[in-house]
Amino acid sequence: MNREKWQNIKNTRYFYVVIYRKLLSIIAISVALNILLCFAIIFTYWHQPQGDFYATNGMTPPIQLKVLNQPNNTSQALLASDIKNDDNSKIIPD
Repeated sequence: MNREKWQNIKNTRYFYVVIYRKLLSIIAISVALNILLCFAIIFTYWHQPQGDFYATNGMTPPIQLKVLNQPNNTSQALLASDIKNDDNSKIIPD
C-alpha cells in the first residue's frame, strides 16, 4: 500500500468521524428542543386562565357568572329572576 492510498483512507475515516459527530450533535440539539417545546405545550395546557361566562335572555344586559367548583345543591338560585319589562326593546339586537 503506497503512501497516497494510506493518506486517502485516513482522510476518508476522518471525514466520516466529523460527519458522524456533527449529525450526533444536531440530533442532540433537536431532541433537547423537542423536549423543551413539549414541556411548554404541557405547561400552557395545564395553566390556562378561567374563562368569563355571561348569561342573558336578550332583554336584560349580560350578567357575569361566577365559576363554581361543584354543583349548586342549595335551594337558593344563583341568578335573580328575570326583570319583567313592559317595553319590548331588546338590549342585544338580533
